[in-house]
Amino acid sequence: MDKLKVNVYYRDKLHHGTLACVFRNYFNSLVQLNFLAVKNEEPREEADLHIYYGFLPVKAEDSSLFIPARKLDYRESTRIKLFPDSEKSLAIPLYREAGNGNEFLAKAGTGNKPLRLNHDLPQNIFYHLASKAEYLSETRQQISFDDSQNQPAPPLVERYYLVLDRLFQALGIGDIDDFTWRGRLKKEDRFFVCLTHDVDTFEKDWAVRIKKGGFLLSGLFRLKKWRLVRERLDFIRRLFFSGSDYNCFEKIVNLEKKYGFHSSFYFYYRAKADTWKQFAKQRLVEPVYDLEKEERLQELLAFLSGEKMEIGLHPGTGTARSPVIFRREKTGLENLAGGKIIGSRQHWLEFFWDQTPRILAQVGCHYDATVYFKEKPGWRAGASFPYLLFDHNNQRLLPVWEFPTVYMDMTRLFGRDSFSPEALAENTISWLELVKEYHGCAAINWHIESFSRDYNWDIAYDRILAWIAENGGLAGSIKDAIKYLKLPFYDTKTETIF
Repeated sequence: MDKLKVNVYYRDKLHHGTLACVFRNYFNSLVQLNFLAVKNEEPREEADLHIYYGFLPVKAEDSSLFIPARKLDYRESTRIKLFPDSEKSLAIPLYREAGNGNEFLAKAGTGNKPLRLNHDLPQNIFYHLASKAEYLSETRQQISFDDSQNQPAPPLVERYYLVLDRLFQALGIGDIDDFTWRGRLKKEDRFFVCLTHDVDTFEKDWAVRIKKGGFLLSGLFRLKKWRLVRERLDFIRRLFFSGSDYNCFEKIVNLEKKYGFHSSFYFYYRAKADTWKQFAKQRLVEPVYDLEKEERLQELLAFLSGEKMEIGLHPGTGTARSPVIFRREKTGLENLAGGKIIGSRQHWLEFFWDQTPRILAQVGCHYDATVYFKEKPGWRAGASFPYLLFDHNNQRLLPVWEFPTVYMDMTRLFGRDSFSPEALAENTISWLELVKEYHGCAAINWHIESFSRDYNWDIAYDRILAWIAENGGLAGSIKDAIKYLKLPFYDTKTETIF
């Protein structure tokens, strides 16, 4: 298939990072995407599609899209319709723009005619996809980050990209699905669920019993129904007084093999501590096992690799701010696993938007799967599809794919919901229904101990895998998803794809 050449023109250099984040995460490798900074001269570069951001040229080429650059008010959004003359007008929520009361996003074009937007769609996409609210909150440029999503809600970024599909089709581009990352799943009417497992423990020793039991007891006061209190007390009883059966690796492999699926396992590697503070964290906060000293776990690494499961890193706390410690842990795991580690998920989902994305690139990770709310399910960055991370400090896109996690089993421990496998399966599937609806690719995270008798959540996991298979979905490790979606591995040594 011939490549599509797309030129994106802008005049303010501060807009380059925003536009790169929006369009490089939209167009796939079949698109030759050029970002051109122009001053007062008229742009003359030949292309199949021209996108003008923040200015209108005197002479407009055919197949052109004009987008205004506006200042957004992130405190309130309003619903905007797509075309005024469209019978199937799609309404989307956009942040308010000062002095702009237009209720329509665009004026419809016909054939290869220029199309003009009335609202700044790229800034809305960037706000979510680059987690700008979290970055501003962390750097104290904004008071708070709203993560109030509780019930299944559509991923906003995917809705915005569907609007881009409609706009480019209106310009006569043809089958836009051939040229977008999301296009293959849409054309095949499928979705992809990445199956992942954090290895926090493989044995229920007293350190595990005390830490988890104390955490559950501290949360009892939040429960308002006696049924839920009794359920948690029963769980704590099993936690303390039943035997240890947390070594559930073979059970997981057999369960996934039943459906022809594979998964990703993220292991913690205890690197040498440089300070007493780091040493204390390793003993109190990190997973309690030491891969270098546990021959059983080293044998498990070989077993999982032989079953075509992916081995990833579960970095300890502190690595999200330290490339030195992160690289030390990654190298240690690679030596034991006998191969390159391409991805990770942070322990306790520790992630700092002003540092962690850049560190992931520095240590050579091609993907990450950390971005998740922890205490509730949902789309932390508004996306149900992998996207490239953004470096806010340097205003550039990084060569690291972020695979959004939509559901984690241990979320149940933070909330006020039932621990029953039936309730867990139902809630997880309600979110995966949205992955299916938007032809997305998102991860679920099931910890190793969830398959033990303490939890019995292997029942829920089995039902979820059955639902995926019955609904025509694909499932596998994140490495499998990268191969299926043909996501490129960029050179992380350059720390940027520009």
